[in-house]
Amino acid sequence: MNHLLIVGAFLAVCMSTLAQDSPKKDKEAWHRSEFPRPQMRNETRLCGRRNKASSWVCDPANIISYEEANQLDVLIGQTRNGTKCPCSEWECIRNKLGYTISVALVPAIETDKDADDDVHTRLNDGKLFASILEIRRWNYGRCEEDIVIFYSLNDNVLYTSVGGTAFKVLNHNLITEITMEASNYFGPNRDIARGLRHIISGYRNVFLGRYYSTKQGGGGGPRSGQQTAGGAQAIQSQTFMITSLAAVTLTALLYTQH
Repeated sequence: MNHLLIVGAFLAVCMSTLAQDSPKKDKEAWHRSEFPRPQMRNETRLCGRRNKASSWVCDPANIISYEEANQLDVLIGQTRNGTKCPCSEWECIRNKLGYTISVALVPAIETDKDADDDVHTRLNDGKLFASILEIRRWNYGRCEEDIVIFYSLNDNVLYTSVGGTAFKVLNHNLITEITMEASNYFGPNRDIARGLRHIISGYRNVFLGRYYSTKQGGGGGPRSGQQTAGGAQAIQSQTFMITSLAAVTLTALLYTQH
Protein backbone atom coordinates (compact mmCIF):
# COMPACT_ATOMS: atom_id res chain seq x y z
CA MET A 1 0.00 0.00 0.00
CA ASN A 2 1.35 3.40 -0.93
CA HIS A 3 1.44 5.73 2.06
CA LEU A 4 1.89 9.48 1.97
CA LEU A 5 3.48 10.92 5.07
CA ILE A 6 2.31 14.50 5.48
CA VAL A 7 3.90 16.63 8.14
CA GLY A 8 2.61 19.99 9.38
CA ALA A 9 4.83 23.02 9.98
CA PHE A 10 7.06 23.62 12.97
CA LEU A 11 9.96 25.82 14.01
CA ALA A 12 13.16 24.32 15.35
CA VAL A 13 16.73 25.42 15.81
CA CYS A 14 18.92 22.76 14.23
CA MET A 15 22.68 22.63 13.79
CA SER A 16 24.38 21.04 10.81
CA THR A 17 27.89 20.97 9.35
CA LEU A 18 27.56 22.23 5.80
CA ALA A 19 29.48 20.27 3.20
CA GLN A 20 32.31 22.13 1.50
CA ASP A 21 32.26 20.12 -1.74
CA SER A 22 29.66 20.70 -4.43
CA PRO A 23 26.93 18.02 -4.42
CA LYS A 24 26.61 15.64 -7.33
CA LYS A 25 23.62 15.89 -9.62
CA ASP A 26 23.23 12.12 -10.05
CA LYS A 27 22.83 11.32 -6.35
CA GLU A 28 19.95 9.00 -5.46
CA ALA A 29 19.80 10.06 -1.82
CA TRP A 30 20.54 13.53 -0.47
CA HIS A 31 21.71 14.64 2.95
CA ARG A 32 20.31 17.88 4.28
CA SER A 33 23.78 19.36 4.80
CA GLU A 34 24.81 19.19 1.13
CA PHE A 35 21.62 19.98 -0.75
CA PRO A 36 22.25 22.69 -3.37
CA ARG A 37 20.90 26.24 -3.16
CA PRO A 38 18.77 27.32 -6.13
CA GLN A 39 19.32 31.04 -5.51
CA MET A 40 23.08 30.63 -5.98
CA ARG A 41 24.07 31.16 -9.61
CA ASN A 42 26.74 28.45 -9.47
CA GLU A 43 24.33 25.90 -7.97
CA THR A 44 21.20 26.28 -10.11
CA ARG A 45 22.51 23.61 -12.50
CA LEU A 46 22.90 21.23 -9.56
CA CYS A 47 19.22 21.92 -8.81
CA GLY A 48 18.21 20.86 -12.32
CA ARG A 49 17.56 24.51 -13.25
CA ARG A 50 19.90 24.83 -16.20
CA ASN A 51 20.16 28.23 -17.89
CA LYS A 52 18.61 29.90 -14.83
CA ALA A 53 20.46 32.58 -12.91
CA SER A 54 18.32 31.69 -9.89
CA SER A 55 15.23 29.69 -9.04
CA TRP A 56 12.96 28.88 -6.10
CA VAL A 57 12.90 25.18 -7.02
CA CYS A 58 15.66 22.65 -6.42
CA ASP A 59 15.05 19.31 -8.16
CA PRO A 60 18.41 17.64 -8.86
CA ALA A 61 16.86 14.37 -10.07
CA ASN A 62 14.23 16.02 -12.29
CA ILE A 63 11.33 14.52 -10.39
CA ILE A 64 9.19 17.08 -12.19
CA SER A 65 9.92 18.40 -15.66
CA TYR A 66 11.92 21.55 -16.35
CA GLU A 67 8.78 23.24 -17.68
CA GLU A 68 6.78 22.24 -14.58
CA ALA A 69 9.51 23.71 -12.37
CA ASN A 70 9.28 26.90 -14.44
CA GLN A 71 5.55 27.02 -13.69
CA LEU A 72 6.29 26.74 -9.97
CA ASP A 73 8.80 29.58 -10.24
CA VAL A 74 6.14 31.77 -11.88
CA LEU A 75 3.59 30.93 -9.18
CA ILE A 76 6.11 31.59 -6.42
CA GLY A 77 7.07 34.90 -8.05
CA GLN A 78 3.41 35.89 -8.14
CA THR A 79 3.20 35.10 -4.43
CA ARG A 80 6.26 37.22 -3.60
CA ASN A 81 5.06 40.13 -5.73
CA GLY A 82 1.37 39.85 -4.92
CA THR A 83 1.41 39.51 -1.13
CA LYS A 84 2.04 42.27 1.36
CA CYS A 85 5.43 42.60 3.02
CA PRO A 86 4.98 41.26 6.59
CA CYS A 87 8.28 42.57 7.96
CA SER A 88 9.04 45.75 9.86
CA GLU A 89 8.11 49.11 8.32
CA TRP A 90 11.78 49.90 7.74
CA GLU A 91 12.41 46.54 6.03
CA CYS A 92 9.28 46.87 3.88
CA ILE A 93 10.32 50.35 2.72
CA ARG A 94 13.58 48.83 1.51
CA ASN A 95 11.90 45.80 -0.06
CA LYS A 96 8.14 45.53 -0.57
CA LEU A 97 8.12 41.86 -1.56
CA GLY A 98 5.85 39.54 0.40
CA TYR A 99 6.16 35.90 1.45
CA THR A 100 8.80 33.65 -0.11
CA ILE A 101 8.06 30.01 -0.92
CA SER A 102 10.72 27.56 -2.11
CA VAL A 103 10.56 23.90 -3.09
CA ALA A 104 13.02 21.05 -2.51
CA LEU A 105 12.54 17.67 -4.24
CA VAL A 106 14.72 14.62 -3.63
CA PRO A 107 14.55 10.97 -4.79
CA ALA A 108 15.32 9.86 -1.23
CA ILE A 109 16.65 11.17 2.07
CA GLU A 110 20.14 10.09 3.04
CA THR A 111 19.71 8.90 6.61
CA ASP A 112 22.30 9.03 9.32
CA LYS A 113 24.39 5.92 9.87
CA ASP A 114 22.67 3.12 11.81
CA ALA A 115 19.34 4.98 11.76
CA ASP A 116 16.20 2.85 11.95
CA ASP A 117 14.27 2.44 8.71
CA ASP A 118 10.74 3.01 9.94
CA VAL A 119 7.92 5.53 9.54
CA HIS A 120 8.96 7.70 12.48
CA THR A 121 12.57 7.89 11.32
CA ARG A 122 11.52 8.94 7.84
CA LEU A 123 9.17 11.55 9.22
CA ASN A 124 11.85 12.98 11.48
CA ASP A 125 14.38 12.97 8.64
CA GLY A 126 11.92 14.90 6.46
CA LYS A 127 11.23 17.44 9.21
CA LEU A 128 14.91 17.97 9.85
CA PHE A 129 15.77 18.25 6.13
CA ALA A 130 13.14 20.92 5.49
CA SER A 131 13.93 22.81 8.66
CA ILE A 132 17.66 22.95 7.96
CA LEU A 133 16.90 24.42 4.55
CA GLU A 134 14.42 26.97 5.90
CA ILE A 135 16.41 28.05 8.95
CA ARG A 136 20.04 27.71 7.88
CA ARG A 137 21.06 26.43 4.48
CA TRP A 138 18.61 28.40 2.33
CA ASN A 139 17.16 30.92 4.81
CA TYR A 140 15.46 33.01 2.12
CA GLY A 141 13.42 35.12 4.52
CA ARG A 142 14.29 38.62 5.69
CA CYS A 143 12.12 38.38 8.80
CA GLU A 144 11.21 34.68 8.87
CA GLU A 145 8.52 35.14 6.22
CA ASP A 146 9.85 32.14 4.26
CA ILE A 147 8.30 28.74 3.58
CA VAL A 148 10.03 25.55 2.36
CA ILE A 149 8.01 22.72 0.82
CA PHE A 150 9.99 19.47 0.89
CA TYR A 151 9.13 16.18 -0.83
CA SER A 152 11.04 12.90 -0.90
CA LEU A 153 9.80 10.60 -3.66
CA ASN A 154 10.93 7.18 -2.42
CA ASP A 155 10.26 7.96 1.23
CA ASN A 156 6.95 9.56 0.23
CA VAL A 157 7.38 12.28 2.83
CA LEU A 158 5.84 15.69 2.23
CA TYR A 159 6.74 18.44 4.70
CA THR A 160 6.29 22.19 4.99
CA SER A 161 8.65 24.20 7.20
CA VAL A 162 7.51 27.75 7.97
CA GLY A 163 9.34 30.75 9.41
CA GLY A 164 7.93 32.41 12.52
CA THR A 165 6.46 35.44 10.73
CA ALA A 166 4.76 33.32 8.07
CA PHE A 167 3.41 31.01 10.77
CA LYS A 168 1.41 33.88 12.25
CA VAL A 169 -0.79 33.60 9.16
CA LEU A 170 -0.12 30.13 7.76
CA ASN A 171 -0.58 28.01 10.87
CA HIS A 172 -0.33 24.25 11.20
CA ASN A 173 -4.08 23.66 10.77
CA LEU A 174 -4.12 25.50 7.45
CA ILE A 175 -0.97 23.73 6.25
CA THR A 176 -2.50 20.38 7.10
CA GLU A 177 -5.81 21.20 5.42
CA ILE A 178 -4.23 22.48 2.21
CA THR A 179 -1.78 19.57 2.03
CA MET A 180 -4.56 17.06 2.60
CA GLU A 181 -6.46 18.60 -0.30
CA ALA A 182 -3.46 17.85 -2.52
CA SER A 183 -2.68 14.39 -1.11
CA ASN A 184 -4.15 12.49 -4.08
CA TYR A 185 -1.51 14.04 -6.34
CA PHE A 186 1.19 12.29 -4.29
CA GLY A 187 -0.53 8.88 -4.30
CA PRO A 188 -0.21 5.92 -6.68
CA ASN A 189 -1.27 8.03 -9.69
CA ARG A 190 1.22 10.77 -8.98
CA ASP A 191 1.08 14.25 -10.44
CA ILE A 192 3.63 15.88 -8.20
CA ALA A 193 3.86 19.17 -10.08
CA ARG A 194 0.09 19.62 -9.93
CA GLY A 195 0.09 18.80 -6.23
CA LEU A 196 2.80 21.37 -5.58
CA ARG A 197 0.89 23.98 -7.59
CA HIS A 198 -2.19 23.28 -5.47
CA ILE A 199 -0.24 23.69 -2.23
CA ILE A 200 1.55 26.87 -3.32
CA SER A 201 -1.71 28.37 -4.58
CA GLY A 202 -3.40 27.49 -1.30
CA TYR A 203 -0.64 29.11 0.75
CA ARG A 204 -0.77 32.18 -1.50
CA ASN A 205 -4.52 32.47 -0.97
CA VAL A 206 -4.01 32.28 2.79
CA PHE A 207 -1.54 35.19 2.64
CA LEU A 208 -3.97 37.15 0.45
CA GLY A 209 -6.89 36.45 2.80
CA ARG A 210 -8.71 34.51 0.10
CA TYR A 211 -8.55 31.01 1.55
CA TYR A 212 -11.65 29.78 3.35
CA SER A 213 -10.88 27.06 5.86
CA THR A 214 -13.78 24.69 6.41
CA LYS A 215 -12.29 23.74 9.77
CA GLN A 216 -11.58 27.24 11.05
CA GLY A 217 -14.43 29.09 9.40
CA GLY A 218 -12.07 31.53 7.74
CA GLY A 219 -8.48 32.44 7.04
CA GLY A 220 -5.28 32.03 8.98
CA GLY A 221 -3.83 33.90 11.89
CA PRO A 222 -1.89 32.76 14.94
CA ARG A 223 -3.43 30.17 17.17
CA SER A 224 -4.78 31.28 20.50
CA GLY A 225 -2.02 31.63 23.05
CA GLN A 226 0.85 31.47 20.56
CA GLN A 227 3.77 33.77 21.32
CA THR A 228 4.56 36.02 18.38
CA ALA A 229 7.39 38.09 19.82
CA GLY A 230 10.97 37.02 20.56
CA GLY A 231 11.85 34.32 23.05
CA ALA A 232 10.86 30.69 23.22
CA GLN A 233 7.91 29.66 21.13
CA ALA A 234 5.96 26.47 21.64
CA ILE A 235 4.62 25.34 18.31
CA GLN A 236 2.59 22.24 17.80
CA SER A 237 2.92 20.17 14.67
CA GLN A 238 0.70 17.48 13.27
CA THR A 239 1.86 14.42 11.40
CA PHE A 240 -0.44 12.43 9.15
CA MET A 241 0.09 9.00 7.66
CA ILE A 242 -2.49 8.82 4.89
CA THR A 243 -3.84 5.42 3.84
CA SER A 244 -6.90 4.48 1.83
CA LEU A 245 -8.74 3.87 5.07
CA ALA A 246 -7.73 6.37 7.69
CA ALA A 247 -5.49 9.21 8.83
CA VAL A 248 -3.52 8.66 12.01
CA THR A 249 -2.59 11.83 13.88
CA LEU A 250 0.57 12.20 15.90
CA THR A 251 1.42 15.34 17.86
CA ALA A 252 4.83 16.69 18.86
CA LEU A 253 5.69 19.76 20.92
CA LEU A 254 8.74 21.60 19.67
CA TYR A 255 10.51 24.74 20.82
CA THR A 256 12.64 27.36 19.13
CA GLN A 257 14.82 30.16 20.42
CA HIS A 258 15.74 32.99 18.02
